[in-house]
Amino acid sequence: MEERRQREEEKEEGAPHWMTTFSDMTTLLLTFFVLLFTFAQFDLIKFRRVMGSIKEAFGVQRTQVGEFPTAETTPIQLFDYQKLDSVIEMFYRQTRMYRELKRELQKIPGVDVLVSERGIVVRAEERIFFDLGKADIKPEAYPFLDKMAELIKQYPDYRVAIEGHTDDLPINTPRFPSNWELSAIRATTVLKYFLTKGIPPERLKAVGYADTKPLVPNTSMENRAKNRRVEFVFSIESDEERFTRKFEGIMRELERRRIERLKSRTPEKISSKEAQPPG
Repeated sequence: MEERRQREEEKEEGAPHWMTTFSDMTTLLLTFFVLLFTFAQFDLIKFRRVMGSIKEAFGVQRTQVGEFPTAETTPIQLFDYQKLDSVIEMFYRQTRMYRELKRELQKIPGVDVLVSERGIVVRAEERIFFDLGKADIKPEAYPFLDKMAELIKQYPDYRVAIEGHTDDLPINTPRFPSNWELSAIRATTVLKYFLTKGIPPERLKAVGYADTKPLVPNTSMENRAKNRRVEFVFSIESDEERFTRKFEGIMRELERRRIERLKSRTPEKISSKEAQPPG
């Protein structure tokens, strides 16, 4: 009896069984936070290697819950994780572009360079281009437009939206029945000048917003002057048709694989039912 009691006491020594699982979970959490810290360093080479490892680690999809032996090593990828490094490279490219535009344009009165969710925005006051209520480019505006044309050519991956904005003062002339026509024709006039400088038309678009997007309330002459402006928005736009075709292809592939899984499981269910003895 004493020997048996000693053996039981020896078995109870050491950490409990749950401690092993807890230690594994703690180790995984530590590894996860180390990865997060690595991402924060923005080392492109390390980031590419880590994302490749994560892709392989999560690259197994089970066909049915609880069936561990059946696994697929070629999952459907809705997003290409290997292209995440391109996103980081684009961020660095935009940073360089912002600094370049800022350096080239910051000394011009009435011009500012900003960053928004739409892209990099070059904002120029109306007085640089047009007289009040008109859409004819002033002669003194051409050096600035030539500089903008050169900058646009330096970044061929970017499309440029030329946006016209007005204040809330109404206008009603044969050429401009409202501020919509005034803002749109101003943007179109600038776009046509860029075409003469050899910029491909597919990279440009003109938009007129009238007085719908004021920077400040139209409560004074100074505020109205700030709202009358032309903005050049540099952005990398996705091709909607190409993205739609890719999305539809993914959906077709998902449906095809779903049907294949149903067909592969149906014979197994039938054979298992036939193998059962009659009750």
